[in-house]
Amino acid sequence: MAYTSNATGYTIPAKEIIKLAHKYNAKVLLDGAQTVPHKFVDVRDLDVDFLAFSIHKMCGPRGVGILYGKKELLGHSLHEEDETGCVVEPAMLGGGTVGDTTYQFL
Repeated sequence: MAYTSNATGYTIPAKEIIKLAHKYNAKVLLDGAQTVPHKFVDVRDLDVDFLAFSIHKMCGPRGVGILYGKKELLGHSLHEEDETGCVVEPAMLGGGTVGDTTYQFL
């Protein structure tokens, strides 16, 4: 769900919707792209399962974002991927990600 609309600026009553969704065992992903740069968002108070937002909305670089997820939804299963118990592996960029560079302008 979009927490705040980029078209109207309306912020949904996310906490109440999340509570209702959890009543039916549904997981909730909240799009906080328009909300996080302008309002305090407490993921624990909301009890949201996942929250995603981009950094460029807060004057950061493009291509960088955040995906918050409850720890119990990110890895504790019978098929552990690594010794930390985290199924979602962090993306580590660098060393080999750039194929060619130059100081010459084309």
